[in-house]
Amino acid sequence: MNAELRTFLACDLPVNVVDSIVRAQSLFVPEFPRFRWVKRANLHLTMHFLGNVSKEIILHVTEKLNPLFNTNLVIQVRLQEAGAFPRWTSPKVLWISLQGDLSQLQSLQKRTGDVLRDEGIFIDDRAFQPHITVARIPADYSPDLTSIMKIRDYFNDAKSTANSLFRDSFLLPSITLYTSLLTPQGPVYTPYASWKLTSHGI
Repeated sequence: MNAELRTFLACDLPVNVVDSIVRAQSLFVPEFPRFRWVKRANLHLTMHFLGNVSKEIILHVTEKLNPLFNTNLVIQVRLQEAGAFPRWTSPKVLWISLQGDLSQLQSLQKRTGDVLRDEGIFIDDRAFQPHITVARIPADYSPDLTSIMKIRDYFNDAKSTANSLFRDSFLLPSITLYTSLLTPQGPVYTPYASWKLTSHGI
């Protein structure tokens, strides 16, 4: 029997950006212990969710994606603001959006999506809104609005110490095809293939 693997394609983040996000998360863990805060190793920018696919398809997709990364791609972005899905008054997901060279990022997302579709993989065709998920809220938990707005204000207030997170731009270092194993302790992501985007150090 050919086992299928839960798979997604994502942009990786520079170590210093991950460090900054983790430090910001840690400020709110004591007040929101029921939030499922995304672990350091799992912070990324999702481009495409492939769903459950066989190892043979993953191998074939990897070969088809290779030509897209033969040239040096430089995508410079920075963190923009914190947001909540579907809204701050009833949040289920907390995320940070990006700004900067989004046209280059969106072009790459489209081209990789075209490759996946050509291989018969269903890809969500909703408009790509690049973001980094930082926390998920359990369905049976409704945090106090005043309390959760502290998170929004911390990230979005220009006078906040967190504003340094949003000040400096950075280069996206690589794209990785991950497999995901769901466990009671949270998802475990394993890189299957990775492509470096730029030869410049980060």
